[in-house]
Amino acid sequence: MADTFLKSVEIGMRRVFNHVIGAAATPVLVDDGAKAPFLPEPPRILFLRQDRIGDVLVSIPLIRAVRQRYPDAHIGIVLGTNNNTVAHALRPWVDTFHTYRKGALALVRLRSELRSGRYDVVVDLMDNPSTTSALLMWASAAPRRFGIDKTNRGAYSHVVPLLDRSSVHIVDRLMMLMLAFGASVDEWDRHLEYRLTEADRDAALRSVPESGRPKLIVNITGSDPSRIYDDEATIRVLRSLAHEEGLWDCYVACAPHHGDRQRRICQETGWKAIPAVASFHEYACIISRANLVWTPDTSTVHLAAAFGIPSVVLFVHSNPNLLPWTPYATQHIALTDTMAISNIGWEHVASSLRTLMHQVLAKAS
Repeated sequence: MADTFLKSVEIGMRRVFNHVIGAAATPVLVDDGAKAPFLPEPPRILFLRQDRIGDVLVSIPLIRAVRQRYPDAHIGIVLGTNNNTVAHALRPWVDTFHTYRKGALALVRLRSELRSGRYDVVVDLMDNPSTTSALLMWASAAPRRFGIDKTNRGAYSHVVPLLDRSSVHIVDRLMMLMLAFGASVDEWDRHLEYRLTEADRDAALRSVPESGRPKLIVNITGSDPSRIYDDEATIRVLRSLAHEEGLWDCYVACAPHHGDRQRRICQETGWKAIPAVASFHEYACIISRANLVWTPDTSTVHLAAAFGIPSVVLFVHSNPNLLPWTPYATQHIALTDTMAISNIGWEHVASSLRTLMHQVLAKAS
């Protein structure tokens, strides 16, 4: 009963807030760094990225650039319960981590936490309208609210142009927010990054030991059923690579709840199983050992890009007006289907893997 009441309160709050947003003033369009608002020195900056793990990884170039522009700034970020496991990737640039949890009481607590942070500016990293982001901007009480121009533009004090979502990568769309910080867009390094220590590398060696051969890691876990490739098709792909196996160390990785699938695939193909790990950071360390990755999962896609690893990636691409979030500035082959990745023929996957395997070997020779 209490949960139902709180949910109804939350829905009511969102409806009221959406009405307020609709009546909000028109934001300033910052299409040139000279139009950026004044920020105190050093500024207190809050980013909002309360969605998925992959979204955090593609936001790193922007967050890193803001840190470089304001080395003494206090930078905070709001993550969600579904992506705060990737906080390690942000630690070189972020000082304070906040967690967004669904529910009216949780929002009240987070509101108090954010306001005590006295942020000068809050930056929404979503390039599609989000009521949650609008609520969090209001909760922060930051006097400046930056975002990408879109239909809920009334939620912001300053917006930057939205580049074409059908042709411009999300990393480049996000970098437009540097205009709001009074900087040019083109001067900043945009590569994805995930920093590891020597201890991290040593731990990864225990899971994927050195042999002198390149390593192919296949990830079989996706974020939802439409992003899981059929086991039988996966087995066919791996069996078809028998000719290449003698030159490669071949591994299958998965999340803990897909252990049974992993065991069956490895039994059928003779590939090595990488034991499932407890944290995303441990998983990232393991992926760093690869010379080639095949994955249906976008967080692994962006990890591969962060480590500069070539990849074969499978996407559900049902909206022609939205460019898939492919590995940024990294060698890859993307295979797509409008409904589910299991509709992608195993022959296409196998052929793509063989192409990149040959290219990796040629580059190493």
